[in-house]
Amino acid sequence: MRRESTPVKRFDSIDVLRAGAILLMVQIHFVQNLAKDTLAGGSPLYYASHALGMLPAPLFTFLAGMSLRLSLSRNPSGGDIGQEPALRHIRRGILVIFFGLVFATLVRMPDQVFAWDILPFIGTSLLVLFALRRLSPRALALTALLVVVLSPPLRILSNYAAHWPTGHRYLYAFTLGDVVWGFFANGYFPLFPWLVFPLAGFLFGGVLRPDEPGSRALRSALPVAGLAFIALSLAGAWASGRVTGFWLWYASPSRFYPATTTFILKALGAILCAFWFLHAWLDREAGPRLPLLPFLRRYSRFSLTTYLVHHAVHLWPLLLVAYLQGRTDPWHFYAAAMPTGAALALAGLFVLLFYPVLVAWDRRGGRYSFEWLLNKLSGQPSP
Repeated sequence: MRRESTPVKRFDSIDVLRAGAILLMVQIHFVQNLAKDTLAGGSPLYYASHALGMLPAPLFTFLAGMSLRLSLSRNPSGGDIGQEPALRHIRRGILVIFFGLVFATLVRMPDQVFAWDILPFIGTSLLVLFALRRLSPRALALTALLVVVLSPPLRILSNYAAHWPTGHRYLYAFTLGDVVWGFFANGYFPLFPWLVFPLAGFLFGGVLRPDEPGSRALRSALPVAGLAFIALSLAGAWASGRVTGFWLWYASPSRFYPATTTFILKALGAILCAFWFLHAWLDREAGPRLPLLPFLRRYSRFSLTTYLVHHAVHLWPLLLVAYLQGRTDPWHFYAAAMPTGAALALAGLFVLLFYPVLVAWDRRGGRYSFEWLLNKLSGQPSP
């Protein structure tokens, strides 16, 4: 006889990390999409914004895997969760993919529908992780390693560079080959290598379930693995000018597009160290009461809603002004609208003004937020 599912508590460490991810994502998108500066000749403020902006996507995808692990752990039977709960998880993944494609069409323009942004990737990763949920920790780690190893040769095979002629915008044709290769290797967030982050989140989510076998070993491994990954990343970047041939696939400067091996290792190492510290500090029975926690919890709870809304708030005005001025290029003002300081100020203003909206949503149980809609359509209980 199947036992009833057990409730899963909210962890402040996850809320702080997820809120940090969405707030950093807001600032980088406002700066990247509105500011006139460039990395080649930009101001220190612009460079700092971009450096911080490399963190939110790895954090979001890592936490997607960890959240799925916690969701599955509501059932004490582990991987055997029954047909109806399984269908709810599958529906959720498919819905995230669907909404991601709709979002790309309505907010970014129809030609970006198959650019494979972060929402379709998160939805896909939820489906992949659900299929792999019965794997042992060792098998999950080996799968993540395989993703890292295969990613550079896949980029060579798919002619990645031809789709990124300027290094910051993905170009593709509406052909089956380009769409498929974009999904697996060439798009903004392709399965290879970005699947590493949700795999790692799913693996280390066991830390938050002390009743599960191996939880203590995973907790001890967190800082060791984190520091080791950072050291390997630094070593790879240092060796990039000293190796040739095959090793250049893995020993290279740290770049976001494409997500190089050195970037993957550095970002994952930083995330593991941050999670280890915050979990030890905030998730104790008598953890500290931080004044900012209510603010961070709300931005964490409504992170997907914030993600969707902040894009519309700062991108649609660019398109509207270009249209009203009769510009032939709808993106005429993209990355050319204002100085970096002004873009950052607008990002801060959005965060402050949107918070009362989140408070009102929270008081109504999140009704009509994207999270509420996702739970409603997938048949999952509200958190």
